[in-house]
Amino acid sequence: MTRQARKTRALIVVGYLVALAGCVVLPVDYHASGSRMNVNQATESHLQPGVSTKEDVLLLLGEPDFCSEDGQTIGYSWTKVGVLWIVGTRYGGGEGEIGKNYVLEIVFDASNRVARTELHQGLWSN
Repeated sequence: MTRQARKTRALIVVGYLVALAGCVVLPVDYHASGSRMNVNQATESHLQPGVSTKEDVLLLLGEPDFCSEDGQTIGYSWTKVGVLWIVGTRYGGGEGEIGKNYVLEIVFDASNRVARTELHQGLWSN
């Protein structure tokens, strides 16, 4: 049996096992429903400390999701889904998502220029 035939047979067997188990895991990459779409991990690189102003940030990203009492720290949050899972059994089943929450924190100096940015991230599932 050729290597390609063994590989094909192995994939068919794995497919049958997954189907019999009633479990499917799909890797995906999209923003979660209701999540902010105009911010991503690369956004931080567009904000230059000492150069970008608060006005630049607000024009680029819009109204922040949170703001400190003094207005010197603002943040934008979004959620990306990385995995969809589906489980089926004879008597029912379920499905859900696994992804990451992100928060881009932006701190301004006294002249309302970006002093620093920090990207926070954490796993979640539902």
